[in-house]
Amino acid sequence: MRIFIYGTLLHNETLKKALRGYLPEEEPMVLPNFKERIVKGYPTLEFKRGESVSGRVFNLNQKDVDLLDKWESRYKRRLIFPEHGNAVVAYILEGT
Repeated sequence: MRIFIYGTLLHNETLKKALRGYLPEEEPMVLPNFKERIVKGYPTLEFKRGESVSGRVFNLNQKDVDLLDKWESRYKRRLIFPEHGNAVVAYILEGT
């Protein structure tokens, strides 16, 4: 699964904790028409035409996705279709 990472997971040490010591291969990505904002102390994404969010994309197996699901328990996985390029999954804070 192609996962778009942003916010605190951009810090390698945080990502390694979430994935229990594993740091997968990555590629940089700019997600167009989204904006990162903080809600109740947590970063999330919201649609905002003309803005963009820098992050990284990882191709993760199901075991690693399950680990991230536990780490990001306040978030829900959402499939995002950028205007150009392949779809990615991002964790979006519930209720935003």
